[in-house]
Amino acid sequence: MSQLLINTRLGAQIDCTKVELAEYADVYNFCRSMIPIVDGGKQLSSLQVLSLSDKACGRLDRETLYLLCQLLFNASALRVLRLGKSQKLLTEEPLLGRVIEELRELMTLEFYEGGTKTIEVLGNLKSYPVHLVHRTNGRFPRDAYDYTPFAHSKVFERLESLNLDCFAYNRRTAIDPGQLTFNKSLKSLTLVASHAPLHPFVKAFPYLQDLTLEEISCWHRCPSSQSPDCWETIPKLTVDVMSLRVWNIASQVYHLIVTRRPLVKYDGNPEADLFTPVLNAVEDMKPTKFTFSTTLDVRDQLWGRMATRMSSVMYLEVRVEDLLVESSGSITDWMVRMLKISIQAWATLDDASADHEAFTPLRHMYVEFPTSLSRMVQNNYTLRYLILEVSEGASLTHGMSRIAFARKWQVIQDPWGYRAPGLEEKNTDEAALALEACGGSMANSLSY
Repeated sequence: MSQLLINTRLGAQIDCTKVELAEYADVYNFCRSMIPIVDGGKQLSSLQVLSLSDKACGRLDRETLYLLCQLLFNASALRVLRLGKSQKLLTEEPLLGRVIEELRELMTLEFYEGGTKTIEVLGNLKSYPVHLVHRTNGRFPRDAYDYTPFAHSKVFERLESLNLDCFAYNRRTAIDPGQLTFNKSLKSLTLVASHAPLHPFVKAFPYLQDLTLEEISCWHRCPSSQSPDCWETIPKLTVDVMSLRVWNIASQVYHLIVTRRPLVKYDGNPEADLFTPVLNAVEDMKPTKFTFSTTLDVRDQLWGRMATRMSSVMYLEVRVEDLLVESSGSITDWMVRMLKISIQAWATLDDASADHEAFTPLRHMYVEFPTSLSRMVQNNYTLRYLILEVSEGASLTHGMSRIAFARKWQVIQDPWGYRAPGLEEKNTDEAALALEACGGSMANSLSY
């Protein structure tokens, strides 16, 4: 494939097949560099990927926006378009929306900070993308948008991956059950900050394989996987605790991932605590792989209740997230008490710019398994692999999140099939590979 090279103001040549612009000056310089080509009547046939970040789109002037429209008009082979501040840009330059609608080869379209104008564009696309992302600034039910123009379009029929937020389902902006365009190709669906029941999506996307839910705010109970309002199986489900309470899914799930947001207590009501929906989900969905993200304050209450619900789980992964420096003492106490993890050494942060008084005590450890965890392993005859991962969080002085501690163990069985009281540490991916081998039959049965 031929490649088009352009000269930037710094004198360097860049490949015009894939262009990712992160700053306003990058957009301006790129568009200006294209003027001789566009004015010469040439098509930008080599440009296949164009990505403009939110920061790059934050203060584009009308001249640059018009040049961007000219560029896109001549990008006949463009297959991937990512556009930040998209609602703002389409408001300031309506021609941009019409140019995007006329693109014929788009396979991936991603709008960030979108709104009503970008939704209108989605409904009028001449191309048929297979991957679509539409994100807005909304985070509450009152911010919900009417996606009807898009949901009833032909574009909706061919999608394989769909990522939406602030999807409205109410009387003012209703998409009635069954009115979502049927799509047998869609495999991945992500809904964020949306007011929507479950059943329209079950009817529209019967062969879904990967579902992600975050901050869903419309209550809907799915009584069983035999219900027409519920998928029979979902190979992978990623869901926060609030959405678990709202969409009571009872499908069989191969890999269940429960994220910890929102981390709140419900008015001190013990019947409405965070753990009950999680434990019910494990019991109802019968996952083979279970990944659970949590924080320090729930640890003591979790193990005993979880052990009684995990009859199907072969692969358990516990992620402790957002560990702050000031919390290191408490997590040290917890690990010694609950997991008998003894600290061998304290290690300072690697980052030279970080405060030298900030310590991460999880770098070097000696692991000794407690009676409580060994008993849980011995009493759970399906469990094969256990992973514990602890993240430092993004609040350290160097401003980056990274894993402070991660261990993977395989449950030991003797030749007679009895459960041994210990675990064998696995530091490679062999545990994951072995799990896929032993769980492969189920994974295959859930694929379409």
